[in-house]
Amino acid sequence: MNSTSTRFRVQTAAPLELIKAWHAISTESDIRLIDDLRNELIQTLELTEVDGELVLELDGFSLLPSSPVGVVRDGDMITVRCKPRIEKRKATEAVDQTTKKRKTQSPTSSPTLTPPAPPMAMLSKSPAGPSSIAGTTKPVDSPTKPPQSSSEDDSSTDSDSSSDDSDSSSDDS
Repeated sequence: MNSTSTRFRVQTAAPLELIKAWHAISTESDIRLIDDLRNELIQTLELTEVDGELVLELDGFSLLPSSPVGVVRDGDMITVRCKPRIEKRKATEAVDQTTKKRKTQSPTSSPTLTPPAPPMAMLSKSPAGPSSIAGTTKPVDSPTKPPQSSSEDDSSTDSDSSSDDSDSSSDDS
Protein backbone atom coordinates (compact mmCIF):
# COMPACT_ATOMS: atom_id res chain seq x y z
CA MET A 1 0.00 0.00 0.00
CA ASN A 2 3.00 2.32 0.53
CA SER A 3 3.78 2.10 -3.17
CA THR A 4 0.48 3.81 -3.96
CA SER A 5 1.04 6.81 -1.69
CA THR A 6 3.73 9.34 -0.92
CA ARG A 7 4.19 10.40 2.69
CA PHE A 8 6.00 13.69 3.40
CA ARG A 9 6.35 16.33 6.09
CA VAL A 10 4.70 19.74 5.87
CA GLN A 11 5.60 22.86 7.82
CA THR A 12 4.50 26.47 7.57
CA ALA A 13 6.64 29.58 7.79
CA ALA A 14 5.86 33.01 9.26
CA PRO A 15 3.57 34.93 9.04
CA LEU A 16 1.41 31.80 8.83
CA GLU A 17 0.43 29.95 11.97
CA LEU A 18 3.17 27.43 12.83
CA ILE A 19 2.11 23.95 11.71
CA LYS A 20 4.23 20.81 11.45
CA ALA A 21 2.52 17.68 10.18
CA TRP A 22 2.85 14.56 8.07
CA HIS A 23 0.78 14.38 4.91
CA ALA A 24 0.21 11.64 2.35
CA ILE A 25 -1.04 11.73 -1.20
CA SER A 26 -2.33 8.69 -2.98
CA THR A 27 -1.50 7.95 -6.58
CA GLU A 28 -5.22 7.31 -7.01
CA SER A 29 -6.11 10.89 -6.00
CA ASP A 30 -6.76 13.71 -8.45
CA ILE A 31 -3.55 15.45 -7.36
CA ARG A 32 -1.31 15.56 -10.43
CA LEU A 33 0.41 18.97 -10.24
CA ILE A 34 2.09 20.95 -7.45
CA ASP A 35 -0.75 23.49 -7.78
CA ASP A 36 -3.25 20.70 -6.97
CA LEU A 37 -1.13 19.76 -3.93
CA ARG A 38 -0.98 23.40 -2.81
CA ASN A 39 -4.79 23.69 -2.98
CA GLU A 40 -5.21 20.45 -1.02
CA LEU A 41 -2.76 21.61 1.68
CA ILE A 42 -4.58 24.94 1.99
CA GLN A 43 -7.86 23.08 2.59
CA THR A 44 -6.43 20.33 4.80
CA LEU A 45 -4.39 22.67 7.02
CA GLU A 46 -7.13 25.32 6.93
CA LEU A 47 -4.72 27.99 5.75
CA THR A 48 -5.73 31.39 4.49
CA GLU A 49 -3.58 33.48 2.22
CA VAL A 50 -2.03 36.51 3.90
CA ASP A 51 -1.21 39.53 1.69
CA GLY A 52 -0.13 37.39 -1.18
CA GLU A 53 0.15 33.95 -2.63
CA LEU A 54 1.06 30.76 -0.79
CA VAL A 55 3.98 28.91 -2.33
CA LEU A 56 5.44 25.47 -1.68
CA GLU A 57 9.18 24.96 -1.24
CA LEU A 58 11.35 21.87 -1.10
CA ASP A 59 14.84 22.28 0.40
CA GLY A 60 14.59 26.08 0.00
CA PHE A 61 13.59 25.90 -3.67
CA SER A 62 10.17 26.87 -4.99
CA LEU A 63 8.05 24.10 -6.40
CA LEU A 64 6.56 25.38 -9.64
CA PRO A 65 2.77 25.11 -9.81
CA SER A 66 2.96 23.38 -13.20
CA SER A 67 5.47 20.73 -12.00
CA PRO A 68 4.21 17.16 -11.55
CA VAL A 69 3.52 16.10 -7.98
CA GLY A 70 6.03 13.28 -8.51
CA VAL A 71 8.88 15.69 -7.61
CA VAL A 72 7.80 15.20 -3.98
CA ARG A 73 9.16 11.94 -2.59
CA ASP A 74 8.69 9.96 0.61
CA GLY A 75 10.13 11.78 3.62
CA ASP A 76 10.59 15.18 1.91
CA MET A 77 9.97 18.35 3.91
CA ILE A 78 7.61 20.76 2.14
CA THR A 79 7.47 24.33 3.47
CA VAL A 80 4.38 26.46 2.88
CA ARG A 81 5.32 30.13 2.68
CA CYS A 82 3.37 33.28 2.11
CA LYS A 83 4.90 35.25 -0.75
CA PRO A 84 4.02 38.87 0.11
CA ARG A 85 3.73 41.47 -2.62
CA ILE A 86 4.87 44.27 -0.28
CA GLU A 87 8.56 43.41 -0.70
CA LYS A 88 8.56 44.75 -4.26
CA ARG A 89 7.34 48.12 -3.04
CA LYS A 90 10.04 48.33 -0.39
CA ALA A 91 12.75 47.69 -2.97
CA THR A 92 11.38 50.57 -5.08
CA GLU A 93 11.39 52.89 -2.07
CA ALA A 94 15.03 52.01 -1.35
CA VAL A 95 15.97 52.99 -4.91
CA ASP A 96 14.13 56.32 -4.51
CA GLN A 97 16.03 57.05 -1.28
CA THR A 98 19.35 56.35 -2.98
CA THR A 99 18.41 58.74 -5.79
CA LYS A 100 17.47 61.45 -3.29
CA LYS A 101 20.82 61.08 -1.54
CA ARG A 102 22.64 61.52 -4.82
CA LYS A 103 20.66 64.65 -5.61
CA THR A 104 21.60 66.25 -2.29
CA GLN A 105 25.27 65.40 -2.77
CA SER A 106 25.45 66.91 -6.27
CA PRO A 107 24.55 70.51 -5.24
CA THR A 108 27.14 70.42 -2.47
CA SER A 109 29.80 69.41 -4.94
CA SER A 110 28.87 72.16 -7.43
CA PRO A 111 29.35 75.19 -5.10
CA THR A 112 32.84 74.01 -4.19
CA LEU A 113 33.78 73.97 -7.84
CA THR A 114 32.14 77.35 -8.52
CA PRO A 115 34.10 79.63 -6.08
CA PRO A 116 37.55 79.02 -7.62
CA ALA A 117 36.19 80.01 -11.05
CA PRO A 118 35.20 83.65 -10.17
CA PRO A 119 38.68 84.73 -9.00
CA MET A 120 40.17 83.46 -12.28
CA ALA A 121 37.48 85.35 -14.20
CA MET A 122 38.47 88.53 -12.33
CA LEU A 123 42.10 87.98 -13.26
CA SER A 124 41.32 87.66 -16.96
CA LYS A 125 39.39 90.97 -16.81
CA SER A 126 42.45 92.94 -15.70
CA PRO A 127 43.59 95.43 -18.42
CA ALA A 128 47.31 94.77 -17.88
CA GLY A 129 47.56 92.01 -20.50
CA PRO A 130 48.58 88.38 -20.59
CA SER A 131 52.00 88.83 -18.97
CA SER A 132 50.37 90.66 -16.06
CA ILE A 133 47.77 87.96 -15.78
CA ALA A 134 50.51 85.47 -15.15
CA GLY A 135 52.11 87.89 -12.71
CA THR A 136 48.76 88.71 -11.15
CA THR A 137 48.00 85.07 -10.70
CA LYS A 138 50.80 84.72 -8.21
CA PRO A 139 49.76 87.71 -6.04
CA VAL A 140 46.14 86.55 -6.12
CA ASP A 141 47.36 83.19 -4.93
CA SER A 142 49.25 84.98 -2.20
CA PRO A 143 46.12 86.49 -0.61
CA THR A 144 44.57 83.10 -0.97
CA LYS A 145 47.67 81.59 0.58
CA PRO A 146 47.49 83.45 3.92
CA PRO A 147 44.41 81.47 4.92
CA GLN A 148 46.24 78.43 3.58
CA SER A 149 49.42 79.56 5.26
CA SER A 150 47.49 79.95 8.49
CA SER A 151 46.40 76.39 7.98
CA GLU A 152 49.99 75.67 7.02
CA ASP A 153 50.98 77.45 10.23
CA ASP A 154 48.50 75.22 11.98
CA SER A 155 49.99 72.26 10.18
CA SER A 156 53.48 73.45 11.01
CA THR A 157 52.27 73.83 14.59
CA ASP A 158 50.94 70.34 14.21
CA SER A 159 54.26 69.23 12.80
CA ASP A 160 55.95 71.06 15.69
CA SER A 161 53.64 69.29 18.04
CA SER A 162 54.29 66.08 16.17
CA SER A 163 57.99 66.67 16.62
CA ASP A 164 57.18 67.40 20.26
CA ASP A 165 55.29 64.15 20.23
CA SER A 166 58.31 62.41 18.80
CA ASP A 167 60.39 64.09 21.52
CA SER A 168 57.88 63.02 24.11
CA SER A 169 57.85 59.55 22.62
CA SER A 170 61.61 59.49 22.94
CA ASP A 171 61.15 60.69 26.53
CA ASP A 172 58.77 57.81 27.09
CA SER A 173 61.38 55.37 25.78
